[in-house]
Order: sequence, then C-alpha cells, then structure tokens
Amino acid sequence: MNALLRKIADNASQDLAKLIEEKADDILKAIHKTEEEAQANDAKPKFSLGFKITVDLDAGAFFCDLAWNLKQTVGTSHTIDDPNQPKLPMDGDEAHQKDFEKKVGDFLEKECSKRGVKLQRNVKL
Repeated sequence: MNALLRKIADNASQDLAKLIEEKADDILKAIHKTEEEAQANDAKPKFSLGFKITVDLDAGAFFCDLAWNLKQTVGTSHTIDDPNQPKLPMDGDEAHQKDFEKKVGDFLEKECSKRGVKLQRNVKL
C-alpha cells in the first residue's frame, strides 16, 4: 500500500476508536432517543454514525470527523374527495343519510328508466 494511504488508514482507524470512546455517552443517548422515537411512531429504529476523512493537499494534512444524527420526521396525510363518488352516510348524521338516500334513489331511477323499468320509491316491505 502507498505510504500516504497507509498513514491515513492507520491514523484514521485509531482516531475512529478514540472519538467513539470520547463521545460514547452522547452517542448512546442519541441511540436510545432513536429507539424511543421509533417505538412512539411504530417505526424501525435507524441510527447513523458516519466517519469522514478529509485530505487537504495544500496544507499537507488530513482530518477525521465522526458524526451522528438523530433524524426526526413529522408528517400529515389528507384524503382527496372524488367528486364522482357519493359520500357514505355516517352514523347519527341524519341530513347526510337523507341526501345519500336521495342520490342513490335518483341514480337508480335514472338507470331503471334507461331500461324501461319503473322504480317505485318509499315502498314499505
């Protein structure tokens, strides 16, 4: 292996272990918070720990950075009403029920009329 790459690999691996050890408490807190958030949102816990090596050729140096992050996402959802689909009546919504029954009756009367059938409304069985 190239001497520069060997030096980067040796130092970076030592730095990674050292940085994790130095920040162990903070990293573990973030991991636990990730688990709690995942449970609260019924999601799979995912935690990211990244290690980056930056080589600055002008300065003749390289830098090792350890990063972690707790990703938090919130969201909402909305339904889009289909203007061609009548709403189904809800329990206790009498006005909506009557409107629904009228729309269904009108639809059935129109379809029956197309076929030459007379529809009788409000027939008690």
